[in-house]
Amino acid sequence: MRVRAVLEGRLLLQQKQQRTQQQQQQQRGKHRCAAAGSGDGNVPGVIHAAAACGCAEADVDARAGQLAAGAAMDEDVQDDSDSSPGPPAAWHQQRLDRGAQDSLGNGGCNAAAAAAAASAAAASDPAVQLLLSRMWPLLHDIITQHGAAGRLLYHYGKCCSQLLKVQPGLLLPQLQQVLQVVVAGAARPGGCSLLAEPFAAAIEVCCRQGSGVLLDSGSHIVQALQQLWCVDAVAALTQPGAGDAAPDLAEPLLKLYTCFAKHGRRLHASSATVGILRQATAAAASCAGCCHRKVASSALSLLSAVPVAASCEGPQQRQLLELVCAQGADIVRGVIGALLAPSPLPRLQKASAVLLDMAGVADQVSSSSGLLNNNGALAAGMQSQHLPQQQQQQLLHGWLVQAAGTYAAACISSAEAARLSEECSVLLCSRSGGVHATRSYTVARRLKKLLRDFAERHMRPSIS
Repeated sequence: MRVRAVLEGRLLLQQKQQRTQQQQQQQRGKHRCAAAGSGDGNVPGVIHAAAACGCAEADVDARAGQLAAGAAMDEDVQDDSDSSPGPPAAWHQQRLDRGAQDSLGNGGCNAAAAAAAASAAAASDPAVQLLLSRMWPLLHDIITQHGAAGRLLYHYGKCCSQLLKVQPGLLLPQLQQVLQVVVAGAARPGGCSLLAEPFAAAIEVCCRQGSGVLLDSGSHIVQALQQLWCVDAVAALTQPGAGDAAPDLAEPLLKLYTCFAKHGRRLHASSATVGILRQATAAAASCAGCCHRKVASSALSLLSAVPVAASCEGPQQRQLLELVCAQGADIVRGVIGALLAPSPLPRLQKASAVLLDMAGVADQVSSSSGLLNNNGALAAGMQSQHLPQQQQQQLLHGWLVQAAGTYAAACISSAEAARLSEECSVLLCSRSGGVHATRSYTVARRLKKLLRDFAERHMRPSIS
């Protein structure tokens, strides 16, 4: 009898929890549909605007509201504490999105089949057709001409990213307009989500092998990335302390340019790519030493992605190598700034990885006398049998001395800056058992210990 009573009590409790969850789901659906329709306080609702265009069918309008609500299922910007599951339709759509994702440049058959199935489902959805045919031009005008901000930008970014992942053929013809909206709303409240998701989804689609995207899609992305630097808030990130002043903008922007540094050479082979990376590198060097940990981590990831991109073969390799040689001191300055920032120990791994990547670039550049002559790094009078290694050490030492000199007056002494530059350059150019330093575990471990000792000597309290 006692066991039966316990089981009945558990059953009643489970039924009560299920009813509570159903009520929460219904309440969240109402709030999301209302948020999707309201957008911003000064902006007319998306659903009402669609009705003004002639789409008055109640069922289609409800489906459009559910689409916008389902796009925000994972990240509710107003209520992060509610962890109840989303609507079944939105959950199923998220499953399709995850199945359709493919690693950049891989183009596997399973991912292509999943993407094709999800694309067919999305193309036949009347809500998607309504969104593209009636709402999309209206949203473009509302955001670009009327200064919309807040949740409307958030939902717009989520819808763009999901459509690009599931059915890129529907949205790529309008990609130029979409990217114009992203650039226009990047610095507005709520516009950071535009930088994080639609841009990354567009780069992923354009870099995916066999995706069949338009040939000029890559040029649209490069053009939009150039226009971002015309925004005052984005251009200010190259100044010291800008990452702490605007962390919500700096973090997604640095992640975006990290993605572009890794895969941008596949998009559009032009000198504009090098110019974009030059500005992004300057911003990352300034943000690597900020107090905000996520911003600093994103900046170090970008500083590591630039020399790695220069080491890959391609039509722009020489231009990228020249870029790294010209901005090598800025990249190393970002590494030293990260070590001098509050709580530097979690950044040691990425900081040492950046220096190892720079050593690899210096080794690659030392084998090309033309590059060294163009950058003024070729010294006369060296012995021919040790010429490449000495050139590499001289190039690294020059970057380290110039970077450490920027902190010599305020943070570190001139003697310590010179000692750090000498020890790092000698260690990075050493060879252990015939293995180059960039591929030696021993050198990586010693470098990390050297940077740890330097960081601990200058450690200061963390600012929360």
